[in-house]
Amino acid sequence: MLGRRPEAYHETLLEMAQAPPEEGEGEVKSIHEGVRMKEPGLHERLHYDRDRRSSLRDHFLPPETALDDLVRSSYEELGDFADGPYDAQAQEDAERVVVTLERAGRVGGVPCRLQKQVVLAAGGSEVSVTWRLANGGDSPIDCLFASQWNLALAAADTLSLGDADGCRLGDPQTADSVRSFALEGHYPPLRLRAELAQPAALWSYPIEAVSNSEGGFERTYQGVCLMLLWPLRLAPGESTSFGLTWQHG
Repeated sequence: MLGRRPEAYHETLLEMAQAPPEEGEGEVKSIHEGVRMKEPGLHERLHYDRDRRSSLRDHFLPPETALDDLVRSSYEELGDFADGPYDAQAQEDAERVVVTLERAGRVGGVPCRLQKQVVLAAGGSEVSVTWRLANGGDSPIDCLFASQWNLALAAADTLSLGDADGCRLGDPQTADSVRSFALEGHYPPLRLRAELAQPAALWSYPIEAVSNSEGGFERTYQGVCLMLLWPLRLAPGESTSFGLTWQHG
């Protein structure tokens, strides 16, 4: 999935937003008269990603973090796990493949160890993830633990919670105390169901870049970002775990 990155033509949008129009003879002219935009305010959508758009990224966020902070990539990262290296081990037998990833890092300056185990069942129809976190310091850890998933699904595809009707992935949305949810793609047909071992907040927002085509500047949908967020409160020496299972079909 393509991330949101600075482009040279973005400077044109910023200049247009900052420069006043020039008055000509009997009319008002813009210094960017030949520039076309498919909608106003595109300069306010110039947000750039910090990391590569992948899945299974681990974030530690302040409790007051809001969805808009993620959309704008203006959130505060308390840990050093999102872009840090992990030790990896893999095991395989006739029934499954198990990949264990482990990292000793810090959260708000407090030593923290994170192990995540990814289990892929034979046939590929089910993937489960278990995160185990341990406070190795002398101070408490109090934040949000978030797992980031970036998926190349269409804006018209849907996200549904329980028996409720699905909402378009092109629209931002939030939900609390989620136990399960489903993603449904239409072209080609696809259905993914997720079951959570512990209830989590689910935040979803479209990843949109600003591009310049023959028709002018426009928003370009890239995919959807799902964030699963759990409150994390660990006293010194304390540990906890979270789990997620994806099923196809």
